[in-house]
Amino acid sequence: MILNGKDVSKEDVFIRQVALGGKDLRIIKQKDPTQDKAALERREFIDRFYEYVRASDGLGVQLWSSWIKKSA
Repeated sequence: MILNGKDVSKEDVFIRQVALGGKDLRIIKQKDPTQDKAALERREFIDRFYEYVRASDGLGVQLWSSWIKKSA
């Protein structure tokens, strides 16, 4: 995302993650609450980091840790 986030859609980010052998976080089944919670947290992190990469005051302007504190 750091290298291509401004040029690709978030959907493409998730597709690439699956292609590299990761879990498809676009589809979270409600079978095991513990695993679902972890998957939902990963999905939320990816959503927020994607916003950071694309934000005009995000990547290249300020650190993730500063940006996330201000946007929370």
